[in-house]
Amino acid sequence: MKILIVEDHQALREVMVEHLESQGYRVAGAAHADEMDTLLLQDKFDLLVLDLQLPGENGISIAQRLKRSQPGLYIIMMTARTSEADQVKGYMSGADVYLSKPTTPELLAAAIQSFSRRWMQPSAGSIHFDPVRLVLLRGDVQVELTKQEALILKALLEAPGQMLAHTRLLDVVNKNFSAQGKSNLEVHMTRLRKKLSEAGVAAPAIKVVRNKGYQLVCEAIVMA
Repeated sequence: MKILIVEDHQALREVMVEHLESQGYRVAGAAHADEMDTLLLQDKFDLLVLDLQLPGENGISIAQRLKRSQPGLYIIMMTARTSEADQVKGYMSGADVYLSKPTTPELLAAAIQSFSRRWMQPSAGSIHFDPVRLVLLRGDVQVELTKQEALILKALLEAPGQMLAHTRLLDVVNKNFSAQGKSNLEVHMTRLRKKLSEAGVAAPAIKVVRNKGYQLVCEAIVMA
């Protein structure tokens, strides 16, 4: 699991990063929204630990923005504001868990572990992707993928924001950047969309982002 901690207090941030890394998590830290955005462009994170009071863009605004662009991102909000009104505001902004500061690394780790159990064992209604058997699974439904379709889906799931440029996807399927290569890619994407729909994903599961490429707009659990 990849975790991003956004906390402007450097010493506290470093303690949290170190403690969570000792628990086996992959962790990165940011001091403010700009640093966070840079890291989110470079990698895909499963969980965000977010301080409410940050320099520049505050935690409420960040949570609202990220829940729109990455609805599957789990957010733990930390703040010294403990009134009921503040907690309601935090949850309404998109926070999944609201922790009062000062928060110990152990308490934070416990909250993350609770999420981790659900993350590793999703509900029966979730879409599962098995990259070894090349299948999509949802309940009793099983949809077979071709090797190329599985490679595309895996690449999109691992990409920041689940979005990749056309050129990167052409590399994934070993096609040249040519009219024929792009045409072949579009065929793969059309078939993958259809198979995601057969597995129960609401259309469009993959959308074209103008001047950027393709973006997967659904959540899928990659099976180990």
